[in-house]
Amino acid sequence: MFAARGGGQVPDLMTTAHQRGGPQRSAVPGAILDAVSHRVSQSQAQEFLAGKYGAVEELRPLGGGFWSSAYSFSHAGRELVLRFGACKDWFEADRAALAFASPDLPVPEVAEVGEAFDGAYAISVRCYGINLEDVRPDQSDAAGPMLASLLAALSKVPKSSDLPVGWHWRPPRRDLTWRGWLSGRLADDPRQEVHGWRAALAVQSGIDRVYRAAEARVRDLIEACPGAARPDSRRSTARQRAGC
Repeated sequence: MFAARGGGQVPDLMTTAHQRGGPQRSAVPGAILDAVSHRVSQSQAQEFLAGKYGAVEELRPLGGGFWSSAYSFSHAGRELVLRFGACKDWFEADRAALAFASPDLPVPEVAEVGEAFDGAYAISVRCYGINLEDVRPDQSDAAGPMLASLLAALSKVPKSSDLPVGWHWRPPRRDLTWRGWLSGRLADDPRQEVHGWRAALAVQSGIDRVYRAAEARVRDLIEACPGAARPDSRRSTARQRAGC
């Protein structure tokens, strides 16, 4: 999910690059996240920034993330975000994704990537917004057109075998089609980074009912997906961040 310009009453949607900080959270209580927890405290972040910039202003933790600790701060008149994570490649992919930016596909600028605290850090220009899943029903009239323009912009991202970004840098699978990938994602696979979610959904009757209806609809529409092989490891980060 990228920061996408909303209209009317809907705030801009914040990129997940700036939502991956704070305590680990799963949209499904009970699901297991096989992510390396890499927590850096606020005092550590303050010391780190002091070593780089001297005094900074308005250092605050950002919550809502899975993979890293994130803090907002101001320096030299700029509003910025500092993230600490386990893997430098994640942040390099965010930086490379700037090549796909357009008016309908805003991508925060990653100004710096490096190593710190036995892991990695990134400093980005701050974007404001909310998570897509937090858009309220009364905001749908504005959120719908915004999301449509975002998806249209994503479809225009160039496809190329030499794109400099990927998702966890998995090797390509020539036998994997879009239909196969979508079907596979409907199964709770313990080999995936996030698993255990289906059992967690099953104990919540209301959520489980919604999921089963959505799953049935996906299966109804899946034949409309392209049958061509899906370029698994070569998809752009822009598409990955949007969950496509």
